[in-house]
Amino acid sequence: MVKNIRHTENQKLFFDEDICSSPKNSKNNNIHSASITFRKGIEVFSKVPAVEINDALRTVLCNSKVKIGKYDISKSKYAYKIRIHFTIDDSLLRLILTKCVSVIGLKYKCDNCILEVEGNEKTICFHY
Repeated sequence: MVKNIRHTENQKLFFDEDICSSPKNSKNNNIHSASITFRKGIEVFSKVPAVEINDALRTVLCNSKVKIGKYDISKSKYAYKIRIHFTIDDSLLRLILTKCVSVIGLKYKCDNCILEVEGNEKTICFHY
């Protein structure tokens, strides 16, 4: 859930809460999970709003012409967790998530990010 507390023409302020589009008792067996950690240098950068991840993920999914289903985005202490509750090919999912974190990482001027999809971890480095 995201709350918009104030909106002007030039500024939006959001509470950073979990974004859920699926019911808590979802019984779908096609659940994919991913974890994203953004870093600036060797320090973890956790000031990216979950709304930004939602917007980037939704944009990349729409541009990929993938039938979008339910997904959840939550923030733990250092990482963002994404759970996708619809059928999607693993390699396409990795490609979509890589594009998503690249857009966000470049926007927030992160040095790199760690993307873990279904237990496979990779580091994505950004150059400016």
